[in-house]
Amino acid sequence: MLKRFLNLVLTVGTCAATGVLLQEREELDLPAGWSVDVDVPETFSWRRIPGEGPLLTPSSNQHVPVYCGGCFLFGAFHCLQDRVKIARYLLQRAGKEDAYVAPDLLLSHQVFLNCGSDYGSCAKGGTAPKVWRWVRDFGGAPSAGCQPYLATDDYDCSPENVCRNCMPAPGEAWTLRRERWCWAVEDAESGHQCENDRWCATGPYPRVKVRSFGNLPQYDERAVREEIVRAGPVTCDVDSTAMLNYRRGVIRDPISPNETRRTDHVIELVGFGTEDDGTPYWEIRNSWGEYWGDAGFGKIYRGKNHMLIESRCYWVHPEGWGIPGTAWQDNADPNAHDAAARDLLLSVTMRRSSSTLPEWPLGILAFFILAATFAGLVKVASPLRAVSSDAPGDAEAAASSF
Repeated sequence: MLKRFLNLVLTVGTCAATGVLLQEREELDLPAGWSVDVDVPETFSWRRIPGEGPLLTPSSNQHVPVYCGGCFLFGAFHCLQDRVKIARYLLQRAGKEDAYVAPDLLLSHQVFLNCGSDYGSCAKGGTAPKVWRWVRDFGGAPSAGCQPYLATDDYDCSPENVCRNCMPAPGEAWTLRRERWCWAVEDAESGHQCENDRWCATGPYPRVKVRSFGNLPQYDERAVREEIVRAGPVTCDVDSTAMLNYRRGVIRDPISPNETRRTDHVIELVGFGTEDDGTPYWEIRNSWGEYWGDAGFGKIYRGKNHMLIESRCYWVHPEGWGIPGTAWQDNADPNAHDAAARDLLLSVTMRRSSSTLPEWPLGILAFFILAATFAGLVKVASPLRAVSSDAPGDAEAAASSF
């Protein structure tokens, strides 16, 4: 079955993303007032923040209910959703109240497929920045509760296909769950007549808006790491060939100078690190289900443009989230949570530094402290008795910390 799946993927393409640079490339517009007060750590992941846990939203799968070449859409929404979650966390860490009191805000992929055909599709593919441009032009991406993912480009962009609500037809038993009477959820508070002349109240649907987005410097591994730490995950275009049979470990797929390859897939970068053997890696999130790789995540060799991963990476800044007019949280100021972000980075760095201290030298240190104390007591009682001990040298202590 796996072999059949791989053959199918190789035949139709892992994603229809063209990998063509945007004609309307946005200028890199990182917040001018932001600076990292400590060195970017060697290892960092929004999937596992020390003392906090994961600060990522749930993973989505582009391959069900049927295959859709929408990796660009899933990578873009993973990144946008995660940056909203991180911004909400930093808001809380800064001691401020979030106007949208609700769990993670997930976005509807199907609404983009219904309404964003000029920006990308299952059949033709697209790029992550074009998805974010659609979100900005459309006035926000509706929440996942508005439309289920059907993995098709066949629906139009009627109001009912942007956000809908359904009820049983008049006279039907509620338990039949027949969606015979559906209507569009409006952008303003409204009511719709229900059974027995009662009204089903609806209000503006939740959404996420985009303020800005852009490209990161090509082949600048340091800049990508800083942006991930600064504001959250980014998206990158890759050549996915080496990902097809991936299970664990770091993918190595170098590009030779005379080799002509192009990107065909979009993934999310959620972190980076270095293996025990010194291998640097990017930590990625894929959109092929949580049965791919490590619960949907994987690692790609970092710093040498393996799989073309450092050739095209992009960032996005959410403008706000929630329900317009009633529970809207503005996020227009990109520097609003800098202090909380710096505090988080310092906390992560300090926690990781303390966690890397080896346990056995501390035990030996405690032993020698006790021994020295005991020796002092003995010297007071019997000046002729001497107690000595050899502590491990600096070289041994340093080696044990790796």
